[in-house]
Amino acid sequence: MKKISLGLLLSFVAVLSACQGGEGKSGRDSKCVGGRFYDAQFGSGIIGGEAVEESSWIARRTVFLVEKSGNVCTGSLIDRQFVLTAAHCVINSKSSNELAVVFSAQPECDDEKGTLISKVSIADRIMIHPGYRDSQAAPGDDLALVRLSLPAPGEFEAVRLMSQPFRWTEFNRVLTVGYGRTVGGKEVDSTPIALRAVVLKPLAGPALTEALRWNPTLSDDAGQASGGGNQRRLWLNQMDGQGICNGDSGGPAFVRGNGGTYQVGVASFVSQKSKESTCRMFGVYTNVQAYRAWIEKSYRAMNGRKNLF
Repeated sequence: MKKISLGLLLSFVAVLSACQGGEGKSGRDSKCVGGRFYDAQFGSGIIGGEAVEESSWIARRTVFLVEKSGNVCTGSLIDRQFVLTAAHCVINSKSSNELAVVFSAQPECDDEKGTLISKVSIADRIMIHPGYRDSQAAPGDDLALVRLSLPAPGEFEAVRLMSQPFRWTEFNRVLTVGYGRTVGGKEVDSTPIALRAVVLKPLAGPALTEALRWNPTLSDDAGQASGGGNQRRLWLNQMDGQGICNGDSGGPAFVRGNGGTYQVGVASFVSQKSKESTCRMFGVYTNVQAYRAWIEKSYRAMNGRKNLF
């Protein structure tokens, strides 16, 4: 771990997709004030969520990603030297030294010296799913694997990825985690960037069918309304004012089952009908179980040592 210049970190851009009638990217600059990072427009943390303590199991498995271009995202450790995140979070990192991974639930900075105080590792190699297309309105195959130049600190540990097929309707509680925006719509927040978590309910059945009806770019997902086990996307209901938003991209979604806690999804985008409903309709995750083969193949190719599952 080492300190890095704020030249890599000053221009944060929130990247979880959100716009009327489809999906797009948006963001704002942030600044270091009094030792903490603040987003100039949005604030930080999952909407309606609770702050995550540094010592919690959530904080020990979740990381903060910052691209040299300014994009900020969330990721999860699938190994102490490998991070799983969304492809659109790292698409601008053309070389290995353009992405920093921060190990802290509350990233800290030194605004006088221009350095990051929290523990950091730089990306050594990045592999993006070959099917991902950045130009798509609602991109599919939105996954990437990041190998770190140095492993995570000793107190950090890997998530357990869901490896068996499941029905989305099996779960009525899904824990979502991220460093993103704390308010929806046009509201402005002034809280420092921090890791937060909130429990959401899956969106499936008639409710999902209705939600997809007005958005033709997502019509291909209408067949997933039954909540079967082979869908590539997982849908979460955010209509009660809680959920993921800008900056939560790449973050994990967890469920409990089979005697443990498993990561089932990677945050991809949100969708809404208007700016007033930004991040207040539904959130969409990439289903990690559906991409098990790609994750396993990429992991072996990047470490050359062992299987992940």
